[in-house]
Amino acid sequence: MNTTKFQFFLPFLLLSLVASGVVLSGVLQSESKPGSDPDFDNGTLKIQGPPKVVIRIDDVQDYAFKDAQLMLLRYHLKNEISTSIAVIPELTKSDTELLTQISDSLRIGSEVSAHGWSHEDLSKLSLLEQEKALGEAKSALRQLFGVNVTVLVPPMFGYNVETLMAMHNTGFKVLSSVIDLQAPMRRPDGIVTLPATVEYSDFVDGKWVSKSVQALIKDVDLSVERYGYAVLVIHPQELMRDNRMDSGAVQDYDSLIELIQAKYSFTTLSELSKSIR
Repeated sequence: MNTTKFQFFLPFLLLSLVASGVVLSGVLQSESKPGSDPDFDNGTLKIQGPPKVVIRIDDVQDYAFKDAQLMLLRYHLKNEISTSIAVIPELTKSDTELLTQISDSLRIGSEVSAHGWSHEDLSKLSLLEQEKALGEAKSALRQLFGVNVTVLVPPMFGYNVETLMAMHNTGFKVLSSVIDLQAPMRRPDGIVTLPATVEYSDFVDGKWVSKSVQALIKDVDLSVERYGYAVLVIHPQELMRDNRMDSGAVQDYDSLIELIQAKYSFTTLSELSKSIR
């Protein structure tokens, strides 16, 4: 993560580090880190099977960045590549074209995750407020897509101890934030944390600056080497310039996916969580 973006998310860092070490009983455990956690072996998470890559698409919602959202969903559908679609439930209700594409994506093995309820900062809410938000998100996504959503992608990477408790109380099983704030692990309370380990772009001075394909594939390889998996997070707006689709960015995305596919296989967060011992 670039310095500007890290400074923006720094307020969440302490909360996130505390959250990674607190069980539901309230007993503070030592913070787990790659190389010292029992779920790690020589710095690599013990994941069964060949290395997997997850493509996580954040900020999915009605009509926003519409061309880019549909391009990503159609690309993965056409090539039968599963992806994790982080939907903002309160803002996803009436865009028929988007809803159809998501439903079609589920049929080829993709998954829907909850990107909060209304893209709120969960770390600023009480336990009861977070339970209400997550419960509403789960209910809305079940009504829209007929699925029981168990993956939470906290908006703005903001979460705390109460978030983990709210997840447990509302049936969420996987938390996916970002690797700068969270280590991958299976927690004592049963929740699996699978943070994004690769970011498609850097956020600099309020703008998305896409990385080169070469830099991205290097990041994916390093993630697989260290953690045994990679989760690449992308926002639809990263493929747009001046509110229009960037044809060059689309070509780069295609090139990246082809390079990943030549070395690894694709999966979803919920499926990857099942392979973690």
